[in-house]
Amino acid sequence: MIEKAGAQRAADPARAARREAERAEARAELAFLTMCLVSLTDIAGRTRDEAEASRVSGEGRVRADVVVRLRRLWTETYWRAVGDWRHHVVTADGPQPYDCFNVADGLVGDVSGVVSDFMASGKPYAVTDSAGLGTELFRLRNTTARAATVLTPEASQISELLEAMAPDGADLFAADRQELKEYLFDPGRPGSLDRFDAAIRKLVAASGRWNRKADDVFAMNRG
Repeated sequence: MIEKAGAQRAADPARAARREAERAEARAELAFLTMCLVSLTDIAGRTRDEAEASRVSGEGRVRADVVVRLRRLWTETYWRAVGDWRHHVVTADGPQPYDCFNVADGLVGDVSGVVSDFMASGKPYAVTDSAGLGTELFRLRNTTARAATVLTPEASQISELLEAMAPDGADLFAADRQELKEYLFDPGRPGSLDRFDAAIRKLVAASGRWNRKADDVFAMNRG
């Protein structure tokens, strides 16, 4: 269905004609960047993951940095080659999920780690209640659905998600998403590393007080 809709939009002269030259240029750039990445990573067909590329045996720090920069440029070029007016299916040869999240306006997903990861973007999302539990019970059982548009098997609520995704639309769950994001992930300020450091220092201080108290008790007993 997505591919069919994408083909229909691509065939619309009003949308496509003025941008087709840009897409052709981007496709040529994409082919060149793909060739460069393959030559640098030694992982033919798997050059999209910058974390993996940086771990490849024999790559120096400079080479790994080049791969990371090339990958980011590859991703930007990929979306230009697709065209922002086209519906598109991303396959295993395409960008990673986080790269897709960055250009998406919203998400429809089932209860999975994909939804949890997408929540970090702060963008609207919908979760499918395929078993037909009902919105209240579904949200009670699934934490990530608390800030989501819940779609019943008929998907009649999809208009709520589309409204939230529109630039001037009514985003009913914006505040809920922010609250749930902070609850599940990180409030951002202070950062997670700063809060972890503070917690360790607090634990060390408490341990020191306990040790001093134990030493005093031990000394008293000896006396």
